[in-house]
Amino acid sequence: CIIFFGGSIVFGQSLNDNETLPHYVSMKFNGEKKVFNFAFNGYGPHQFLSKIENGYLDQLKKCEELTFIYFYINDHIGRVAGKRSWGDKSPRYIINGDELTQKGFFSSYPFKLIMKFRKNIRNSKIVSIFFDIEKTNKKDQYLLVRILSEIENKINSKYSNSNIYYIVWDKKKTVHKIVRNFFKNKKIIKVENLNIPLKYHTNNIPGDNHPTKEFNEILSKNIKKFI
Repeated sequence: CIIFFGGSIVFGQSLNDNETLPHYVSMKFNGEKKVFNFAFNGYGPHQFLSKIENGYLDQLKKCEELTFIYFYINDHIGRVAGKRSWGDKSPRYIINGDELTQKGFFSSYPFKLIMKFRKNIRNSKIVSIFFDIEKTNKKDQYLLVRILSEIENKINSKYSNSNIYYIVWDKKKTVHKIVRNFFKNKKIIKVENLNIPLKYHTNNIPGDNHPTKEFNEILSKNIKKFI
């Protein structure tokens, strides 16, 4: 089995079901692999960790061999930290001492007050000029890395025959040092090294601009070679 997780790029925003990355990967393996798509619009890795911890992946126990693929973009740092407007219902993870624990959701009190405060700033064009509430910091980067490390630990403890691969798309060449060091010794595919034509990077739909089906088709070929 191949298990994808991530956000809207993997989910297939603005694409038909037969144009998503997981679908193309399934086609490349000619049915030899069963492919699951656990990605969704606005998600980061914290939703997937919550699924593992709460038993949503028990169906994968039927798989003899598991390949996990996570598609990383820099915006996931802000998502795990609760700094995105659409993430108020997602699980909130904190680092307490040396432990990573889920502490409710971003919509739970008292953090709900912080989310409301940020929303008020977003709604004010003038205040938004002086306060960049979307900006992330080293603490947020470290939280993302801890979540990814915990996903690896959970996968290794739950599934004896498993691998995890990372797709990294650093559009602006700004992958932060803490995250970059995490990926250094991982099985990683860098999108910028695949020479995918720029015209396929965005669909040019106003307000959307997710990758095209051609982008996914080319990437799927490289995923099969890499695996």
